[in-house]
Amino acid sequence: MKLQGRNLSEGMHGEDVALLHTELAQLCEAGLLDAEVGSDEVAEQLFGATTHEAVMLFQDQHGLEPTRVVEEETARRINEEVDALQPYVVEGRVVSRPKAGVGGLRVEIVDTNVGDDVRLAEATIDERRNKYGNHQTLLHHRPRM
Repeated sequence: MKLQGRNLSEGMHGEDVALLHTELAQLCEAGLLDAEVGSDEVAEQLFGATTHEAVMLFQDQHGLEPTRVVEEETARRINEEVDALQPYVVEGRVVSRPKAGVGGLRVEIVDTNVGDDVRLAEATIDERRNKYGNHQTLLHHRPRM
């Protein structure tokens, strides 16, 4: 979730609120947050009373001031928690005509869905290969800011 200089609070609507709902649901499904956002709020992409309570509970559980507003620090902490749930594995063959294989290339996963591009993860390819001869690299998440 990238706030782009604004906070999310009760009464707001839109895609950024829908993304907040998705991320809160992922934390709930993983057992990291005991809250439920109402289906009507999800359908309307509304930051309503149940979203308000879920955000307050998240803030309280993570030692943040329970303002019930998603500001930069709360967004950063939600992103960190969600990112930790979803490691990316990129597997494939990287070749160059003059070389048999190419190591040392940087690979990035970028979310281009809403607003500015958001870098989700990055890694450098090394010369290790899996049993099929493909480079295999685990991309570790970097917090989205």
